Amino acid sequence: MKKEEPILLVFATANRDAEKFNQPDKFDIERANNSESLTFGSGGHACLAKHFLNNLTVNVLTRLLEKFPEIRLCKTK
Repeated sequence: MKKEEPILLVFATANRDAEKFNQPDKFDIERANNSESLTFGSGGHACLAKHFLNNLTVNVLTRLLEKFPEIRLCKTK
């Protein structure tokens, strides 16, 4: 990564089904039914690291925002 180079983080539509998730547009790592998410697969195909990866994502974003408070989220059309 080079200085001033943009970074794109894509969360797409993971866990945003309004019929399944309460407040689907709010990221909530502790949502009661997060384990029902299909983001990392389900059943025998579920990713064993899904909880680790969710936690890692939150930690990375938290540290980035602490270190670089000028970072702002942008909306795409």
